[in-house]
Amino acid sequence: FNMSVVGGDVSNGPSVVLTCTLLGLEGHRAVPGRGGATPGDGVWVTGFLGGAVRSGRHLKPEPRLAEGRVLNEEHQVRAMMDISDGLAADLPRLLEASGVGAEISLDSLPLGPSLKPEQEGWEQAVGDGEDYELLAVVGGEQELLVKTNPRLEAAGIVRIGHICRERGLKWLAAGNEVLLKSRGWQSDWA
Repeated sequence: FNMSVVGGDVSNGPSVVLTCTLLGLEGHRAVPGRGGATPGDGVWVTGFLGGAVRSGRHLKPEPRLAEGRVLNEEHQVRAMMDISDGLAADLPRLLEASGVGAEISLDSLPLGPSLKPEQEGWEQAVGDGEDYELLAVVGGEQELLVKTNPRLEAAGIVRIGHICRERGLKWLAAGNEVLLKSRGWQSDWA
């Protein structure tokens, strides 16, 4: 993308921090934001979750711009955001903005290559930051179309759960609720 990534905003530090933000318009349909999820919608993610820093994937992030455009323009996603602070931190932000809850199947998570489908692997998959994958909420008949879209299939898109009316986030494995300690990446500055 021919630009340097210099890091995130700093809320407290020993020196002055100047921030520059680029704004622009993209595509033919308004960006969905985080607040449109409704009960019954599917929760989808692209790529792998967890292990980005340990594997070095975070050093060469590939923003899912094309996939985001396809999801928005062809499948009218209800809500969408990137996963930068880990699913355990970012999904609750989307749920809060939408005023809903979700049930997520840990068995369905696309784990990073070094992770195993058990407690420690799930903790890392939902808690590690720097994945920069997409988190999308898709409703109705669009779910089948998302699942069969070759461009999204190539990005490894998978359905990991669904939106519920009752607020809160439940992690499930084999249909049973699992308690996870991870809350995603948290700033030490706050």
